[in-house]
Amino acid sequence: MYNQQPFTDVVLRPHWMQYCLCKLPDIIFCLAACIVIPFIGNETFRMLAAAVTILVFACLIYSVTDMYRIRYIITSEQILYKHGVFSYTTDYIELYRVYDYQQCRSPLQQMVGLKTVVVMANDRLNPSLCILGMLNDRDIVSVIRQRVEYNKQKKNVYEIANRY
Repeated sequence: MYNQQPFTDVVLRPHWMQYCLCKLPDIIFCLAACIVIPFIGNETFRMLAAAVTILVFACLIYSVTDMYRIRYIITSEQILYKHGVFSYTTDYIELYRVYDYQQCRSPLQQMVGLKTVVVMANDRLNPSLCILGMLNDRDIVSVIRQRVEYNKQKKNVYEIANRY
């Protein structure tokens, strides 16, 4: 009965607006610098401002590549978190170890209709996983909860509720 896979894999990626929200100060700095640099009178200050702007822009490119490569994969038994630019890392959380969930929405996320889902587990390396930039109308917690309950029944895992 438990040998068959009852669930299909769910692949989640952060929404592109989440990147904009996370990097908003850097984006504003780059735009302002591009507008102001041509009007700086001193050549030395102009070169210094251009160098700083190029450095910040390079960091933005790295960050967008990093966020673009993030994948959250919810399988029937695990949550996989794949991330990285130069070295790609996969973190695993066994679903039967998950004990709590939380949905957070910062004021900026509320304005654009996004949320962060936090999954807490009894895992030494990954005690919590933040699933960033999910659309607010997507019910991720119930998908995870359904699979957690299935895996706890499958593995005969029972939880003691005292966590203080």
